[in-house]
Amino acid sequence: MTTRERLTQPWVIRKSIYTIAAIIGLVMVAAGIIDPATVDGWDESIAPLVSLALTLTTGMAATRTHRGSDDPVTIDDVAHAADVAARGAAKGAVDWIAYGPAAAPGAAGGLLDRARADLTRGAGDDHPA
Repeated sequence: MTTRERLTQPWVIRKSIYTIAAIIGLVMVAAGIIDPATVDGWDESIAPLVSLALTLTTGMAATRTHRGSDDPVTIDDVAHAADVAARGAAKGAVDWIAYGPAAAPGAAGGLLDRARADLTRGAGDDHPA
């Protein structure tokens, strides 16, 4: 991905706008341009604009909401997870064939050993009543 492609992603643009707005606000407060009395005077003049902005943003959010919109997983994440799982499965299979079930962590032998250890340790040892 080129620098231009990275910088034109929607989240980068939003983050840039938020950062610039925060810096402008900080500079205006530090310079004394904005004080509590000034902000109180904005209430009547800005209220209609705030209402309009809220209506537009919620409307835009509603048009972009779909079944997968809350899932932050990207296609690259899925591809990486599949690659890691495939490599892990291949290693487990090779260990199983070469050294037997006890050598492959997570394989049937390893699971049985862990289950036996849990049973012999006792159910209440690590779970206070």
